[in-house]
Amino acid sequence: MKLVFLALTFLCVSRCALACGEHAEEIAIALKENIQAAKNSVNFVRDFGPAYVCKTWPQRSDLTIIAVPYRHAVSEKFGNMEYFGLMLAVVNERRNIVLGKLDEPRLEVVDAIIPTGVKIDTADYKVSPSLIAFGIEVMHQNYSVAAPFYGGFMNLYVLDGRNLRKIVNGMRSYQRNSEGDDHCYPNEIAAKTIVSIGKSKSHGYFDLNVRNTRSFFSRKWDHISCKDVEEKIDSRRFVVKYDGRIYNVPEPLKAILD
Repeated sequence: MKLVFLALTFLCVSRCALACGEHAEEIAIALKENIQAAKNSVNFVRDFGPAYVCKTWPQRSDLTIIAVPYRHAVSEKFGNMEYFGLMLAVVNERRNIVLGKLDEPRLEVVDAIIPTGVKIDTADYKVSPSLIAFGIEVMHQNYSVAAPFYGGFMNLYVLDGRNLRKIVNGMRSYQRNSEGDDHCYPNEIAAKTIVSIGKSKSHGYFDLNVRNTRSFFSRKWDHISCKDVEEKIDSRRFVVKYDGRIYNVPEPLKAILD
């Protein structure tokens, strides 16, 4: 087996929402055991807090979305490679059954940029007349003083019958990166992405209207404080189309995942 160890790193930005339902915790524990069994490993390194995030799906109030984040290492040609993964499940709490689940073992390479949190996004992503998607946003950052980076990326998923599948992969939701030192960052770029559902369709799915706004900041150190010198803003719009399997995210909107 290539898998060397599994580090269940529970990266949650807030306390687990146990109000999701009385069965959420036991189902999350079962998912965690599934992850361990699938990776054929018993060497858990450490837990970092809440073992999962969950949220009631407002558009389908009988359903709960559960996400169990984890990190694991794979033995590759030039050594071990560490990945961030996520086990997702959509649960009918009233009936205490899992309607669909999906393991995403390689969402992101864990290296200079490290995942720090997970959010469930239940905005009204009605991607087809019969399907509503939900989003998973992963926050990540580096720990560089000279060139700090903070950002997030989003995936969208649909429950199609009992099949939970991904329809958007690695779309950057926000990003902020700078260059400088601990006194002043003379150059900084901040980007934010807003997604809305369009009216036109491709392969039966509504196109996504995506607006990407970037702000460019220039600053100068005056030996006392860091002063803003200039700010420029540009905005671009994209129409992202479904190809019959997944939405094709254009290069300017793709997050850094490796």
